[in-house]
Amino acid sequence: MKHFYFFLRTGLTYLIVFCFSLISFAQVPNLGTAANYALFTTTGAVSSTSISHIIGKIGSNDGAITNFTPIVGQQENANIVTLQASIDLALAYASILARPVTFPSHGTIFGNGEILTAGVYNLGAATSFENILYLDAEGDPNAIFIFRILGALTSAAGSKISLLGGASPYNIFWTTQGGAISLATNSEMKGNFIANPGAVSTGDGCLIEGRLLSTTGAISVYGTDVTAIPFNLLSSTLKDFHANSIEDAIDITWASLNEFSLAGYELERSGDGRVFSSLAHITPTSHATLNSYHWRDNNPLHGINFYRLKITSRDGDQKYSVVVSLNKSGKQGMTVFPNPVTGHILNLQMVDQLKGNYEINIYTGKTDKLMTTRISHNGSNAAYNISIQKNAKPGMYYIEVSDQKKNKKTFKILVK
Repeated sequence: MKHFYFFLRTGLTYLIVFCFSLISFAQVPNLGTAANYALFTTTGAVSSTSISHIIGKIGSNDGAITNFTPIVGQQENANIVTLQASIDLALAYASILARPVTFPSHGTIFGNGEILTAGVYNLGAATSFENILYLDAEGDPNAIFIFRILGALTSAAGSKISLLGGASPYNIFWTTQGGAISLATNSEMKGNFIANPGAVSTGDGCLIEGRLLSTTGAISVYGTDVTAIPFNLLSSTLKDFHANSIEDAIDITWASLNEFSLAGYELERSGDGRVFSSLAHITPTSHATLNSYHWRDNNPLHGINFYRLKITSRDGDQKYSVVVSLNKSGKQGMTVFPNPVTGHILNLQMVDQLKGNYEINIYTGKTDKLMTTRISHNGSNAAYNISIQKNAKPGMYYIEVSDQKKNKKTFKILVK
């Protein structure tokens, strides 16, 4: 029986490559029932080392599932449900292969601060992530990013994918052909990762907003958080999302149609366009007519403030608005936030500072140095994430920022 299903999937794959060659790139590749899974392989074991937190189903059509503590109904193993998911995954992969290429010549290293726009990227050899990669939807929340890699895909420790311009994790697809997917310690990845065939593995502390899938290969996660982002977009239509300066405050306004399916809006703010925190929760009127909203930020950050809306449906589905920004102060300066610091991540915001290299020293007292890091500032207004060593104990710390002319500025922060 397994041989029959193998040939069925293979035949459907070749058929679908031809059929999908006629489909517009604007359509998101359809994972079908495979979209229900955070972790899924057609053939292979699925396992966890240490404690992993998985939101979404865990499944294998032919292999053991071990060392998870799932909720009832979360695991599916070698049944009619996983058979359908394996067929749907093969069809989705074939449809991805059939998409016309828009970027044929990108190098085999992603990241190091580069910004990529939507399209189909072809990589002819094994590929890796380094540092941070930005994916910019340029204001189109339906923008599709497809990366087709001939060989393995790996990430360096601490590498990160960050989304701009309303980009959505469920519209991002990373696929390998004949190679494994290996995501190193503390990587923060977004999108649907599909190995065909190949194993998929993560190091300790990885955060995945999307899915880890394989047509043939084991899936192993190590102390990893995986959140499967829903594919069904919300039915509401967001309009006129703006930020306006009002004296010492910033007014955020927006309007929306067809809110009958919405549970709420969450307004989020960032100082760098990457790391957002919640400002307010707003309950929608739930009318089909045009509804207008207003919220005032009475304590904006110094320099550029970035805002976005997280929109949640009554079914728990979520999507993000485009990001809007406003520079509240034209004054030169540097600021650090949040203070107190949680999660060992500090943001350094720079407004009209000298272009060049900056050294950042963190002290446990005024003379006891904890760590040193460096950034290269391009001279524009920007914000940088500074990772404080995870073994740093709660307490008061001093941050000293020095430019190439040895000018120094010191901040006092509390680490929780």
